[in-house]
Amino acid sequence: LEMAGKDFLTLYNSTPNMKQSFREICFRRDVQKAIAKKFGKEFSSSVDDLRKAFDAVDLDKSGAIDLDEVKALLRSIYPSLSDDDELFSQVLQALDIDGDKTIKWEEFKKVFLEE
Repeated sequence: LEMAGKDFLTLYNSTPNMKQSFREICFRRDVQKAIAKKFGKEFSSSVDDLRKAFDAVDLDKSGAIDLDEVKALLRSIYPSLSDDDELFSQVLQALDIDGDKTIKWEEFKKVFLEE
């Protein structure tokens, strides 16, 4: 069963929450694609693989992924984005559950294990 483009747009534009939910799904997919590219294999949501991915993205080993680390990750799939492109901060916000401008392991795990 396929959805017509106009039906999707109607659904997408139906409420601000719906629009935001679709955007967050897209941002999570971008992170998954970038992680898959980094590791050269399909994205895995097993706890062990997620931990390895988190640790690989947490370049400074602070225990949290910050905006610079999001940028470094996403540049692998979007190399031409400018340093101040809003995509980077939007992705960070989509994964930052507690709003502290970082993605901690528990947040990362919650986002990708509960899909």
